[in-house]
Amino acid sequence: MSVFYTLPNSTYAGYKLIIPKIEYISRVNFKRKMNEYSIDIGYNSKEFSKYTLTFNSEEEALKELKVLEKAVEDFFSSCQ
Repeated sequence: MSVFYTLPNSTYAGYKLIIPKIEYISRVNFKRKMNEYSIDIGYNSKEFSKYTLTFNSEEEALKELKVLEKAVEDFFSSCQ
C-alpha cells in the first residue's frame, strides 16, 4: 500500500502527493474555453493548496478519477 499518489498529467506531472494530505477531489469538470476536462485535488500544503489534472476526453478523466478515489480509499481502509 502506497502513501503516495503520483500526478499523471498536469504542470506537475510526476509529482507525488501524500494521500493523507488530500482534502478534496472534485468531480470531472468541462472547461469549454479550453475544451478540456479537469479534476481538482485540494491539498493541505504550504506550497500548493490545489492541483488541477487536465484531460483531452471525459473517459480519460473518469478513469483517472476512479484510480485516485481507489488509492485514497485503499489507504484509509488499511489504516483501520
